[in-house]
This record gives sequence, structure tokens and C-alpha cells, in this order.
Amino acid sequence: MAVVAPPPEPPALGRTRSRSLDGDSAAAGGAGGAPAARPRSASPRASHGTDDEKSGVFVDSESVKVVARVRPPNAMERERGGGRCVEVVDAHNITLTAAGEREHTFTFDHIFDDYTDQTTVYEHIARPMVDGVLNGVHGAILAYGQTGAGKTYTMQGSAADEAAVRAAAPRGAAGAGGAGGAGAAASVDSDTRGLIPRMLEELFEHMQGFDSVEFDVRASFIEIYNESMFDCILPTATLRMYEDAKRGLLITGATEVPVTSLGTALEVYAKGIANRRTFETKMNLTSSRSHAIFLLTVARQELTRNVTKFSQLYLVDLAGSEKVWKTGAEGQRLEEAKYINKSLLALGNVIYKLSTHAPHVPYRDSKLTRLLQNSLGGNSRTCLVINLSPNDFNAQETLSTLRFGDRTKRIQNKPTTNEVLGLEELEAVLAEAHAKIAINAARLEKLNAEHDAYIELFHYMGMNDLEISALIRKRKPGAVAGQKKIVAAARGGAGGGGGGGGGG
Repeated sequence: MAVVAPPPEPPALGRTRSRSLDGDSAAAGGAGGAPAARPRSASPRASHGTDDEKSGVFVDSESVKVVARVRPPNAMERERGGGRCVEVVDAHNITLTAAGEREHTFTFDHIFDDYTDQTTVYEHIARPMVDGVLNGVHGAILAYGQTGAGKTYTMQGSAADEAAVRAAAPRGAAGAGGAGGAGAAASVDSDTRGLIPRMLEELFEHMQGFDSVEFDVRASFIEIYNESMFDCILPTATLRMYEDAKRGLLITGATEVPVTSLGTALEVYAKGIANRRTFETKMNLTSSRSHAIFLLTVARQELTRNVTKFSQLYLVDLAGSEKVWKTGAEGQRLEEAKYINKSLLALGNVIYKLSTHAPHVPYRDSKLTRLLQNSLGGNSRTCLVINLSPNDFNAQETLSTLRFGDRTKRIQNKPTTNEVLGLEELEAVLAEAHAKIAINAARLEKLNAEHDAYIELFHYMGMNDLEISALIRKRKPGAVAGQKKIVAAARGGAGGGGGGGGGG
């Protein structure tokens, strides 16, 4: 995982460094359509599917999880007309049919149709990840799809939720923890709020259930725009990314705000959303022109054991791929589209290399792939949400998105608990290691002694009787009978003939 630097190690509990949330506001992030009302004649699907699905999509697996979500037809598609190009077969299979294309069926960890509400999506995707993050396991959720496919709706919520979040962003000198935080918390309390506000809510709620544990949570909001990194909390900050031999990928210059409650966390998020670059295109009224990464760094200190668990949660709303003739992009919008498509191409190339187990994976081809290096093929529990348009006007883009998800599900991650031991715990581990070394040394000494005895035994087996008698006379009288028994047994076990050789 990329670490926002400083700190050089997991954050110390109670540290108070922070930056002001002051700054200019800009347009907010993209939008998606809310689920359509389910027709009365349609049979409702179970909200949570099988028993395995009820416990989350991260059951006994280290693969990157991929879920597909079909959004309802939007106003432009309803006005244009046309048919559907996708059919949700069941909770795991989806079929694409389009003019000039053969039928394609894809299987994923879960499929959400256009009637699925935000709560159901959250239960399957994000809830299992919250407990992992609080227990020192890195997590990442990535929303992918063409422009206007519903990525921002999935991650953030409806246009009304977006407006409420932006309205809660601090305007004056108030920093995290001011009145704006409470306003943000209240404003996103809706059924259509997305994964990010729901995860923040549950994260802070679960923290209250731990005994003898202290948490330190810090939030950052980064965007990648035209292959440059920017801080959405403090837009004037200059960000730089580099690799450290001990700590991995580091980001210097990013604002890292301590958050102690749901309200303060939402305030930081609101500030970032307000500063993210969005503009209108023919395909999307609020098209995201950058990749947005909301990053939470969590340190959990267990007071009784003096152990700190450290994790990072990446919540990524990727800019959508674009076909210029559809979006009508020109000038600056066209330049942005080129950078968006180029970075998504680099991401697709990394996905392909990982899915085919290539010896070299080109993470360094773009800022985005470098930032997501640990989320794809590293020490993280990762879920990709592929967002789909159902309209046959977008069939080619939908097919491309499905193929992207199909490759991604082949990637294997190795999520583990990240623990930093205190001095006493390190000394205990060291003492245990010394004890194991002593036990193994004793075993080795015993094996060496047995080895020497067997070497001597095989030496005896090669002697004739005269040589054995001469050797025995040099030993103590009490050992003579024992030596004869050993040699006789050895020769008998080896199938050798007794008494051969006869001296002389």
C-alpha cells in the first residue's frame, strides 16, 4: 500500500498533527442513476443470496473479488430508445447480447441488477472489509466502468447525496471537527448514500465495541488528473510519489487529517469531493475528469499487549473510459479524455499481466497503477465493482467492461495482518526464538551422535572376525558381549553371511 508520508511508521496514538480544511471549492464528483422501482410482477431476489454470500464475498479466498452492477436506463437512454444488451441470469452470471455480437456469458462473485438498492450492495461488498481494516488488513474497493455507468453513485450516492455532501464541506476557517462535520453526517443519512459514507459510519460504530484498544484514524483525498497527483483537501499542495526500501510506496505532501468521529471523517470527504474536477459531457452531466482516491489510514493499539495493528483502506472512484464521438469532448475535455483512456489502458495492461502470471508487471507505466500496486497482486483484500450500462447503444463498452472484470478475478492477492510489536512483545518473541534454537541444537547434537554411531557400525560390518577380535581386546571387558551382539545383528539385518573372511 502507498503510505502518506510522514509518518515513517504507523501513526502514534494521540498525535495531533493536522492541516486546515480551508480552501477553494470546485464542482463535485460524478453521478449515477438510482435503482428503478421493481415492477410488482417481478419476483424479488433475496437480498443476500446464499449462506456464503451472507457472510460477505471474501470467504476462504485470496483472489481479487469482482462484482458487476447494472444501472437503470438513464434519461438520455430512455429518450434515445433502444433495447437492453445485458441480462442478469442469477446472482453470479450475466449475459450480454448485442447486434453483430455472439452471446457472451460471464461469471462473477456477485451480480447486482438495476433493481438492487444501495444497502444490499453495501452488505455484499463493503461490510466484510470493515472488520478486516480494523484488524490490520489492508482493503481496497475500486469502481470501474465507462463514463456515466454509475461508478460515483455506487461509491458516493445519488445526486442529492452528492449535493448534500458538498454543502457540508467547510467554507471558512473551520477544520476537522467543526460544525461542518455534524452537518455532513446528517446530510448523507439517506437510503441512496453510497459505499463510502456507509463504510465510514460502520467503521466508527465498530470502534466503540473494542475494549483496551485505542484507534488513530487519518484521512487523505487524492486525485490523479492528467497524469499528475493533486491533494483534494488542500489543493495547493504538491504531491510526489516514490518508493522506500522498507516502507514501500510513499506519497509526500498529501494532507493527512486526524478524524475522531463519523462527522469529522465525512467533513474531510466532503472537502475532497468539493475540490474534485468534474465537467459536463454529452454522456454525463457531472463527468469525473480524474481518478479519485479516498484513503483511510488506521492504527489500532492494543493496550494490554503493546501491539499496534496498521492498515489502509483505499476507496477508488475511477474516471470512466470515453469514446470521444459519444461524449463530444473537445479542447480541454478532449485532452482530459486522452489522459483518462491512457491511464485506464495502463491499468488494463497490468490486469492482463497479473492474470496471465507474466514475469514482469508494468506498474510504473502510470501514476494510477503505481498507486494501486498493493491492491492488485499485493497484501490487500480487494474488490472491483464493474458498473454497466444496460442500453444496447453502449454494448461495446459494456462488453469491454465485462472482459476487464473477467481478467481481474484471476488476480491473486495475499492479505495478511500487519502488526507492529512493542519492546516487551519483541523481547518475548526473541526469548521464544532462543528457546526453540536451544531445543533444535540439542536435537541436532543427538542426531550427530547417532550418525557417528552408525558410521562406526558400518565400519565394523566391513571387518573380518580377526580384525573385530583385535578391536574388542582394546575395549573394556564388559563391552565385548555387547559389541558382538551389535555386529551379529547388523550382519544378520543386512543379509550378510556370518563369520566370513576367516583371517589368515
